[in-house]
Amino acid sequence: MITGQQIYKHLGLKAHDSLPGVYVGWQQILCNWIEACGNTKVGRTINASSISRARSQGGADWWFDSYFILPDKEATYEVERIFKNTMKPYNFTVLEGKKLLQGQTELYYLYPWEATEKIKILLDGFKFDFKSRYPDFEIIDIVKEMTHLVIDEDGNKRRKLVGENEWIGVGYIENHPSYRYR
Repeated sequence: MITGQQIYKHLGLKAHDSLPGVYVGWQQILCNWIEACGNTKVGRTINASSISRARSQGGADWWFDSYFILPDKEATYEVERIFKNTMKPYNFTVLEGKKLLQGQTELYYLYPWEATEKIKILLDGFKFDFKSRYPDFEIIDIVKEMTHLVIDEDGNKRRKLVGENEWIGVGYIENHPSYRYR
């Protein structure tokens, strides 16, 4: 899909510029010719570029499936809080019945596109009165604005950057066997 650096380049931002938002993403690693993807992560940040760099440590690639730009840091906290409460049944720690060793609370048993749809519903007004406080702010998913869906030669849905012919990284493709069902 998309990296934080690609988002910043598209928007003409510098690496340390603020871009408050909520995101859906995952880590991917290629090891000994085996491709594996981590659980879907849903979180908040004020800098997509920093998230991308931090999550890519240890040889894993970090991909954003969606990145919804919000007006300020406070809005990111509110959306994340409501999402966590609403999606508690899908939370990795709840389903496993134990605390993860590293204290992760942002991992979900959802496909990335499922988590993205749930955030869209939340932002469209379901349990979140966003529009009354920020009437002139338009919420956009910058990843979807930057890409278009294409059917590849094997019949899989994949994304390409608008105006370019190359696939975006390795990224996931819908129904790809490496993205295991949760």
